[in-house]
Amino acid sequence: MGRNDQLKTLSRRAYSGNGFLMVSKVLIKSLGLVEAAVLANYIDKDSYWAQKDEKYNDWFYLKNADQINALNLSENSIKLTKRKLMELNILASKMNGIPALEYFNIDYDQLNTLLENNLPGNEVLSRLGNEILSHLNINNKVKKLIKKDFPFIDMFPKEWQNNLTFQNTVEDFLQHRKEIHKRPTQLAMEKLAMKLKVHQMQTVIEAFNTSIESGWAGVFPEAIKNNNEEFKVSKYRPEFKYDGSIKYTLNPKNGEYYHANGNKYID
Repeated sequence: MGRNDQLKTLSRRAYSGNGFLMVSKVLIKSLGLVEAAVLANYIDKDSYWAQKDEKYNDWFYLKNADQINALNLSENSIKLTKRKLMELNILASKMNGIPALEYFNIDYDQLNTLLENNLPGNEVLSRLGNEILSHLNINNKVKKLIKKDFPFIDMFPKEWQNNLTFQNTVEDFLQHRKEIHKRPTQLAMEKLAMKLKVHQMQTVIEAFNTSIESGWAGVFPEAIKNNNEEFKVSKYRPEFKYDGSIKYTLNPKNGEYYHANGNKYID
């Protein structure tokens, strides 16, 4: 066995786990907790194939969904961390197969050089470090170890979360709150999200932007001067009404409430 093969074998054993996720303190110290956890999961996969397949060529595939399931991180966190590891030249990727899958390769020489020096990695991480923290969504035990933004966007409907304009607006608003030194508490974010969800997404986006432009800490969607007929009708009306257990939804065009089957609500 050559030196490079020995290095790979020792590195796989030192930095990975079997049956559970074991994260090396050396990785945590050099890369950060989240980066170390993601990398350890890649190393686990690499180690698995190295032991299972004699013809293994050091390229393995690992889906984002599998990383999310294993680490309970958000997809954004996985993508950002993967990008950081590639910036450090620890991780390489390529698309292969039909359907195409993303395959990865770990450069153990680069990893061990970085761990020995620390400085090159920290210089890169310092440029991107804050970016990952705003997207963390991990279990409560790990949350206590990391300073992070509250997952404010996760409190909104999935459709809103997947809207790029809404994502950017929420990030801008949280950054605005930091800059005016009024960082929101978890409870404040929960109450604000409950208040905003009863409005249309576009109205909420405009309200966020108005608060940023005006230097406000609060968000006031009800004060948005919107000529849209939907806003005029629903401004003073709840989104739903109930007749016993039967739910009726507001039609913003005419102000009437309708059941899913088309029946109109009658007071």
